[in-house]
Amino acid sequence: MLGEALRRLGFDVGRLKTGTPPRLDARTIDFSQFTEQAGDPIPTPFSFRTKAITQPQRVCWITYTTAETHRILSENRHAPALFRADQEHRTSLLPVD
Repeated sequence: MLGEALRRLGFDVGRLKTGTPPRLDARTIDFSQFTEQAGDPIPTPFSFRTKAITQPQRVCWITYTTAETHRILSENRHAPALFRADQEHRTSLLPVD
């Protein structure tokens, strides 16, 4: 599985809540290889009780998967999935400082 392969490469791997995107240490990523994806100029709150979002918004970064990633996902379709990359073969990375 992907998690086991990452462990063998020396990555710390753990489980996240279903639907939670991975948190990455921004200091370890070369963002010049990604496409910047800005948020909405005026973000829409998730709750009708929130009148406005006043916190500064962070950009996200788009990256594309590789043939190797597709192979691993295809070979493990039988396993329970927290995320399936069926949306134009891309995922957003949310960097953590």
